[in-house]
Amino acid sequence: SLSEAVGALPAAVGRALGEPLVVTEVAPALGGAVLRSPVDRLDREFYEVRTDGEAASVERWRVGDEGRERVPFTLTRKDLGRAVEGLATTSMPPKR
Repeated sequence: SLSEAVGALPAAVGRALGEPLVVTEVAPALGGAVLRSPVDRLDREFYEVRTDGEAASVERWRVGDEGRERVPFTLTRKDLGRAVEGLATTSMPPKR
């Protein structure tokens, strides 16, 4: 099921990003999910991972007084490889 597949993503991808991830949204109709890391208290930033079983995005956001803004981030080749492997090895069911 989608929920089971998404349940494996926090460990597989969070380790590569260096922050724990939590599933915040599962959309069975879209065949996808959104995962986020907790907001860091000092820099007020967090990771957001979106996947629909065919594609995935990893973004870093900063929470400000007027909402949130995307911020650049760097991953080592090793961590990028781990993130891609974690996403690729998590078997997402086909969209309906």
